[in-house]
Amino acid sequence: MSSTVYLHISPFVIVTGTFSFMVSFLFHVAVWRAKRPRNQIAMLAAIFVFAPLCAFGALFILSHSSQSPTIWFVRDIFNIACVYIWHLSLSGIYVMSYPAIQASSPSLVIVCAVADNEPEGMELRKIHELFPADALYRDRFNDLHADNLITHMDGQTVPTLKGQFLRAIFIGYRKLLDLPVGEG
Repeated sequence: MSSTVYLHISPFVIVTGTFSFMVSFLFHVAVWRAKRPRNQIAMLAAIFVFAPLCAFGALFILSHSSQSPTIWFVRDIFNIACVYIWHLSLSGIYVMSYPAIQASSPSLVIVCAVADNEPEGMELRKIHELFPADALYRDRFNDLHADNLITHMDGQTVPTLKGQFLRAIFIGYRKLLDLPVGEG
């Protein structure tokens, strides 16, 4: 005789996890509007991973120290873990897409410039003038430096230990997918 266990994730898990993601997102927006942090990736991790973990942990502890029926949902460790996993799933998608969102995209710059010059359009020469020689890498270079992935030593730019670790992860991932190392 086989016994099958079915786990049911309640709508409460989805709603609560989505709500906690939205709270984190709004906090992220408020922090960035007040003053964009120097180490954006660390701040994103604090906002989307560690602060919610602390909040859910505190709720779980409070629910066991109180007999209030209003916080029944956090008494079940499985329930609160599912909420946090859903929150992390949404947060992971956002945090992974954040570098592309905040970056200056050459494609977007071109489309906006061409649209601003409608209906007559824009000459190819003018589009080339939109990009100074270092425009395509300057922002990425500054981001790498601000996130402590590269540093300057003896007049040279070198990866930090953190940068070497990230490089190893990306190279391993590209090899796993059989993609050429060092290409886009």
